[in-house]
Amino acid sequence: MILVDKEKVARSFSRAAQQYDSVAKLQRLVGNRLMSFLPSHVEPRVILDLGCGTGYFTTKLARVYETSQLLACDIAMGMLQFARQRYQKLGATWLSGDAEQLPIRSQSVDLVFSSLAIQWCSSPAAVFSEISRVLRPGGYFVFTTLGAGTLNELRDAWSQVDSYNHVNHYPGMLAHEKAIQQSGLEQLMLERQPCTMHYQELSQLTRELKSLGANTVLEAPSSGLTTFRRLRRLRQAYERYRDDDGNLPATYQVIYGVLKKK
Repeated sequence: MILVDKEKVARSFSRAAQQYDSVAKLQRLVGNRLMSFLPSHVEPRVILDLGCGTGYFTTKLARVYETSQLLACDIAMGMLQFARQRYQKLGATWLSGDAEQLPIRSQSVDLVFSSLAIQWCSSPAAVFSEISRVLRPGGYFVFTTLGAGTLNELRDAWSQVDSYNHVNHYPGMLAHEKAIQQSGLEQLMLERQPCTMHYQELSQLTRELKSLGANTVLEAPSSGLTTFRRLRRLRQAYERYRDDDGNLPATYQVIYGVLKKK
């Protein structure tokens, strides 16, 4: 279990709302692939977009399931305000809430969609248990999250600079499998797929993480000011990963899952 400062995470994503869509390349790639796992043989009455962010995938869900009632939930008020204003005509209900304590009645949702959101929670077990609570029998949870080994290149480079934790550690596949079993949800699919993004300079990656609001370290004492000297050492350490095409890779271990409430 990770001790997460949820208020800090929410503030970070709220600040990122205005520019989020312009830099969310990974989020779009992963979310679009997750859309292909949506159950096509069901007509859900109520859909929850959990960690809806700017509402990008909320609108996509509305096009796939035209007659469904849409709930869109996020912990970051800045994201919700941006999405609500941008998609006023969507007819969705925008909710401020934590994935581990959803403001939703038990057995009231038929489909929960969540892409790259639940990695910001303290415990996969708590998330899956809460999803099980709000789903009706026969309902689905279709999700992605980040797993162990995400941004290992950046973590390794920082380890050459100091002993602080600059990169988040996420639970691996076994931890997710165990949490799913404890929740009572049926595991229809769970797979890990690495997704590597490429950058010409390390500063492009670090700026992107900040612009996304994804630079919050969940469990770490502050390392203080990042001096020019330390940044130079970081850049030098990351250079060992530059590939034959001249790009610097940043690898995300993406976990895709489809679960069903029995």
